[in-house]
Amino acid sequence: MTANDVMRQCVYDINGTSFLESEYQKYDELLTNVTSSMSNVYVNLIATLDLSYIHKAQQSTPYCKELHKYLREGACIDKPDVTDAELELLDHNIHVMNGMLH
Repeated sequence: MTANDVMRQCVYDINGTSFLESEYQKYDELLTNVTSSMSNVYVNLIATLDLSYIHKAQQSTPYCKELHKYLREGACIDKPDVTDAELELLDHNIHVMNGMLH
């Protein structure tokens, strides 16, 4: 659930922000709707992996590196001039969202 939501968050720490609160409320609403309207259903919340590894994989494979010059589907991880600090912040924000869902 969180990968697409957090992909653009590599500029600032989302901990304690209105962005995080808004995302939490959306997830809570979704899970409340699922659990109140369905019976005999399992909901698995799986932690989002560190997306910086996706960027590193894209950059280490010539085909992917060339392809992602034209495809911009992953915001921070597809940014051609993304820095290590931005990728580290992205991973931090993923951990924050994983903790929120936990």
